[in-house]
Amino acid sequence: MQGVSELQKNAFGDDVDDMKSLLWTREQAWRVIWLLSQQAEVPYYDVLANFPFKRDETTLRGMEHAELISIDTQGGAEGCN
Repeated sequence: MQGVSELQKNAFGDDVDDMKSLLWTREQAWRVIWLLSQQAEVPYYDVLANFPFKRDETTLRGMEHAELISIDTQGGAEGCN
């Protein structure tokens, strides 16, 4: 399945060296994948405020840049999907 292998490569890298260059940890990637498997959209603040993100927007913005997630604004509130 191309979609799964592409997600895996983008989220976790091809190898250990790739993973070291990502702006997020494996734990953060798995957390976002798990949250989005439960519901199609998650409030941005709910992700950002909780472990393992610790209010670090860099990781979420990096995931958005890598096209793992998209961050949308609806009525002034951001959400991840």
